[in-house]
Amino acid sequence: MAGTGPSFASLGAGQIAAAMQAVPYVFQAQDAGPDRGYFINYLLSADSVRRSWVGKNRPLVVRFLKAVKRGKQWFE
Repeated sequence: MAGTGPSFASLGAGQIAAAMQAVPYVFQAQDAGPDRGYFINYLLSADSVRRSWVGKNRPLVVRFLKAVKRGKQWFE
């Protein structure tokens, strides 16, 4: 997929079973109603870290980011 717009269209067309949606598509999904089976509330977060900490813990940061990437790939 190339972003939220195409994934929202594919979701609505029944071509895919699930997709994470961003604004404004999350509101359109909500307006479609619960009969569409959308999960409206999901955690949207960011990971933040101090540069000084990263400098001292680079291997841990790399492992963390690789794990996040693997999780995202699994989900998609």
